[in-house]
This record gives sequence, C-alpha cells and structure tokens, in this order.
Amino acid sequence: MDRAYAYTGKATPLHAIRPLQICKHFVPSYTSSSSKTPTHSQCCILWAVTPYIFLVQFTFFLFEFRLARLPTMSTPPVVNFITGNANKLREVKAILEPAIAVQSQAVDLEEVQGTVEEVTLAKCLKAAETIQGPVLVEDTCLCFKALNDLPGPYIKWFMQSIGHQGLNNLLVAYEDKSADAVCTFAYSPGPGHEPVLFQGRTRGKIVPPRGPADFGWDAIFEYNGQTYAEMEKAAKNKISHRGLALKKLQDWFAQQRAS
Repeated sequence: MDRAYAYTGKATPLHAIRPLQICKHFVPSYTSSSSKTPTHSQCCILWAVTPYIFLVQFTFFLFEFRLARLPTMSTPPVVNFITGNANKLREVKAILEPAIAVQSQAVDLEEVQGTVEEVTLAKCLKAAETIQGPVLVEDTCLCFKALNDLPGPYIKWFMQSIGHQGLNNLLVAYEDKSADAVCTFAYSPGPGHEPVLFQGRTRGKIVPPRGPADFGWDAIFEYNGQTYAEMEKAAKNKISHRGLALKKLQDWFAQQRAS
C-alpha cells in the first residue's frame, strides 16, 4: 500500500536533478553539447548559485524522506454485525470502533440445536450467504455450575419465560451460585469462507437482580461485587465475556492486516 502523500509519479524527484541540469537555465552556453568556453561572468554566476542548488536538493531530499516515513493511512475494516438488539449493537460499537467499523443488519436466522460453537458457526454461514458480504454473529451462554451449565445457550428462552427473579430462584436450593458468562463470535469475510471463532468467558455468580433491568441478564450476574448492570459501561466492556471475545477479534484483524 502506498504511503500517504508519498511521491508516486514518474517525474524525476528534485533531489535527483544534477546541478548542471539546473545551471543550464542560468548559463545556456555551459552544456555538454556546446563547444563554447563560458565567459567569466557566466562562471561567476555558476559558482555563486551552486551552494544554493545543493541546499535546495538537500532540503527536498529530507522532505521526501520524511513523507516516506509517514504512517500508512488506510480505511478500517467493516463488519456487518447481525443483530436486532440495540443494546448489543451499542456495546459492540463501543468496543470495536474506530479500529473496526461496525454496521448492523437484522437477518432472521434459524436457531439450530447443538453446542454454542456449532450454533454460532451455522448462524455465521447462513448470514454470510444471505447478505453476500462480511458478517459478525454472536451467541451467548449463561452457565450455572450447580445445574451442569444450564441454561447455557438457551438463556434467551429462560429469560423470556421466567425473567430475572425466576433465574435467581433456580439456584435457591444450591449453595453454589457460581456461573460462567460465555460469548462466542463468528466472523466470515463472505460466502464460501470458513468462519473464525472468538470466545470470551467471565466467571461470576448469580444474585438477586440489582441495577437497571434493560439489558438481558446483566442485573443478576455479579462480578467482583457489582452486577453487570451496576457497572460503568467502559469498566464492564473491559472484563465482560463480550469484551474479552471482541479483544480476540481485534487482535486477529491486526494480525491479518500486518501479514
């Protein structure tokens, strides 16, 4: 990729022009094709302007050298995040941009049965085929250790059926309230490409709901004394399952662009 503002034309750079080429404009008779001997005044002019010619050459050499070392100016990669959830979209954009530009498309994807990795891969392949472009899809799990990792990938339906308090009540009879929040992203550059998976995992525990109840199960998942819902957005994004997965995605994009 060309350096920003770097010289890319075919004309000779100024620092490559010889003094004699410039002097021909000042001393027309002093050329290799002329047999005339330069006059005394012409020689004086030549000796007078030569230091300035070299100074100009050196200045332009430094200028072009500095331009060549400017960082490459390139547009960030663009991904189409397949979601209809405004909260998720805001969170993903806050984490990825400006390094990766995030657009959003709502695509109706059939949910398949299987592990979270299998579900995410299937959704990514279908989304890439549907929009004929680069896609990013996500699947989230909430795994209660006392319940052998249930609700797991079915947390969305559990939330819709029994809500925050119902999820909390599932663990009333158990001493172990620990849970893993797991986020799996799949990225594909387009149809026909094998998706790449990026997974983040945060260990916390399930508590009675605290904080705003407007973003999934954030109000019942506690990490280090605060529920996700109680945390500042920037603080949550640094430690959350989603933030950790997207950090891996960012690192992967950086490696791809460097290679």
